[in-house]
Amino acid sequence: MLKHFVEFSYPGAFFSEYSCKEVPERNPEVVSVPNRAFAYRFYDQEQVFLDGELLKEEPKNYSAYTYFGKSYTIEEVKQEFPEAKNLIWNSENNGWNKAVKTICGNWQPLMEGDIVIEK
Repeated sequence: MLKHFVEFSYPGAFFSEYSCKEVPERNPEVVSVPNRAFAYRFYDQEQVFLDGELLKEEPKNYSAYTYFGKSYTIEEVKQEFPEAKNLIWNSENNGWNKAVKTICGNWQPLMEGDIVIEK
């Protein structure tokens, strides 16, 4: 059976941390965002019970991220946040044109299709 999930992103010590929750449909209106989450995305997963054991396929069909924060072009980051040297270097070397400063204060690269909700 195909199940739908929402994956929340939280700030971590070195990398983002994640939690997941099953949802009835891939609809932002059914998402209740936990405290400290700075983003979410949807994914699907096939699950089936076989001989009393729950078997799960790898997650698939990930949506773009929805971030909470403010988006900036890399040129704006250079002007307004020149101290963000790692972000600027990574952006220039990976071809990232935009980034989001999340409500938690961390930076994330914006990819095609990502959405930013200003808060």
